[in-house]
Amino acid sequence: MDASYLSCFRVQTPRDKLLLYCRRAFHDQVAFLTTQIERDGHLGYIVGSRSTGKTLTTLAFASTLDTTKWTVTWICIHGDDAPHCVRLEDGAIRTRVLSSYIELREIFFDEMDDDAHHFVILDGVTHQHDEEQAILRRWRRRKSATRRLVIVASRATRYKTKTYEDKQDRLVEFKLHAWTLRECVEAVQENDFFDDICCHLDASYAHVDAKTELTESKFYFAGGNARYMFTMPTDAVINDLKQSIAAASGGQVDPILTESLDRLLIHSFGSDGAHHVDFLSAYAAAEVALSGNQALIQKLAGMLKPSASPAADGWKAEWAFLSNLQFKGVVCLSDAKKTRIEYWSQAPLRRFDPTNAAHFDMLPTNAGVWLKPVKWSRGGYDAVFLDQRRHLVRFLSVVRSESHSFNLEFMERFLTKLVESSSAFEIAVVEIVALTDSKQLATRGPSDLEITGQGCLERFPGWTKGEEWKSIQVVAIE
Repeated sequence: MDASYLSCFRVQTPRDKLLLYCRRAFHDQVAFLTTQIERDGHLGYIVGSRSTGKTLTTLAFASTLDTTKWTVTWICIHGDDAPHCVRLEDGAIRTRVLSSYIELREIFFDEMDDDAHHFVILDGVTHQHDEEQAILRRWRRRKSATRRLVIVASRATRYKTKTYEDKQDRLVEFKLHAWTLRECVEAVQENDFFDDICCHLDASYAHVDAKTELTESKFYFAGGNARYMFTMPTDAVINDLKQSIAAASGGQVDPILTESLDRLLIHSFGSDGAHHVDFLSAYAAAEVALSGNQALIQKLAGMLKPSASPAADGWKAEWAFLSNLQFKGVVCLSDAKKTRIEYWSQAPLRRFDPTNAAHFDMLPTNAGVWLKPVKWSRGGYDAVFLDQRRHLVRFLSVVRSESHSFNLEFMERFLTKLVESSSAFEIAVVEIVALTDSKQLATRGPSDLEITGQGCLERFPGWTKGEEWKSIQVVAIE
């Protein structure tokens, strides 16, 4: 889609063209618009998490409508900004900025051609836009046979439901789920799409070329947000999420707090209609925990709903681990019977860059500290614990999918840099721990793990080449 065309609808793209990958949900949404709205005349409502494709999919559909049959009007509303209108009619595009929603009423009730067939899209709706919705719904009711209306919400819920009016308007709802890791991996297999967005798959601290590994590393930060995933560099995603956490921690007035919290969460919908709310990404979950803000942690804990994916279960497990570790320590469970095997006491958490040798020279190893890498790579570790008094290095890896891999080369590189740094100490014990959700303990064991880099840790006690799986612990936390 041309950037100049998109800009008419207030959709910004840094390049001349925006290349879209059409996942299955794209086709499902287009089918919904084609049959239930255009053909059958229902009032349509589209909901879903931010930056999952609601607007662009609707715009792609609207661009295919026959403008000799339909007069297409696109109304873009963002926050307190004045409504921005785009008219597609007889092959021409006209734009108009309205002074207020009052002018919107004048256009639709006084200026519109009553005899024409109209297709109207109201995009960007939040809880602030009750008046705009009411105006357009009343307008549609007057001639519902020749008038179509689609409302695209900026969030995953409709805010308010009005049972009588919804029934009167024959309202139907389309719920667009957030992007999954599988969909992201499928998208980058399309060479043209990959070439267009590969510069933004920059999250891994390892030098890898494999599309899947690059995608998994970026998904760690971006989660199911397509804008984060495909159009923004990782550093910009990190900065955006940190700003949201800071805003949510600042005690602002309700709308600002709600907006900030919403940026940290992702919504998905089960085939049975169940509504799932998870952290946007593993990084978002970890950063909330690392913030040390108990009020924010408790607020988000109350907003989370049962997960629809193993990845989200893993994020929650890591979030719970990091949160508890800072305030009260954690109790590790070893099997389905929830046998307690070890207590890890409260310890400080620090971000560090494993590719920066200077970071290794400044590690406070004597008292015990957890380190969280600033970037993540498939097969790597999510945190590492150093305790000079016990001569211990413990690597922690969070299980986020049905298959989980360890690349022991990542651990070996860390240990080599540590030994060569001014923070070096005698290493007598190297532990590798896989952290999973407590529900998965009954079905997951060390033999289920995919291990590469065998032999890398042979110089450390207990790590025999080819038998590394015997030394890896799989635990959950109480």
